[in-house]
Amino acid sequence: MTWNPDDHPAVALPLGGVGTGSIALGSDGGFRQAQLMNVGTHHGDLPGTFMALRVQQLEPILNRSMVLQAARDDEGARGRPATPMFNDDLVPRWQRDLIGAHGGTRTTMKATYPVAEVTHDTGGPIEVRVRAVSPLVPGDPDASGLPAVLVDVELVNTSDVVAWTWLAFAAHNAVGLDPHLNPRGVRAPVTAATSTGSGAPADAPTS
Repeated sequence: MTWNPDDHPAVALPLGGVGTGSIALGSDGGFRQAQLMNVGTHHGDLPGTFMALRVQQLEPILNRSMVLQAARDDEGARGRPATPMFNDDLVPRWQRDLIGAHGGTRTTMKATYPVAEVTHDTGGPIEVRVRAVSPLVPGDPDASGLPAVLVDVELVNTSDVVAWTWLAFAAHNAVGLDPHLNPRGVRAPVTAATSTGSGAPADAPTS
């Protein structure tokens, strides 16, 4: 099945080894919903985790950089989830600001666990296909439990003119952190005025 963020903004496929935590790839191409302790958290984004592309051509003259994530225009993209009690369509503020500053793409997504594939229409000569795979080997729990996500990116020049491309992938190091403890993301500040005696944010989930 194929999804697009205009009609299916809440679609996201969790990726990662079995029992090792996960991060989801959304239909808009954004990485979010990260967790390390196998407890679902849809607010657990990792700030600064994104992919970007720069494209240059001589004829016609082109020099453009963009974030490889759809520039959405819906309630979730404005920070207000459209569905009561669910926030799968929510785009974190830092992602909204990043796309607003550098521009985004149009995306379509095909996904059947353990594989997700997002195709980016950049509005130019380069089409981008991002394929993310979880390490799932039926009958082999050790191989299936590797804490990893395999990401393959294919750049396709759809024009007859040579294009120069630069691809960047930044990932926040989440080792030692658990976004479940902070529903606003792992880098939200914890101050004396907002923290509890345990050192967790005052609005953190409690058992």
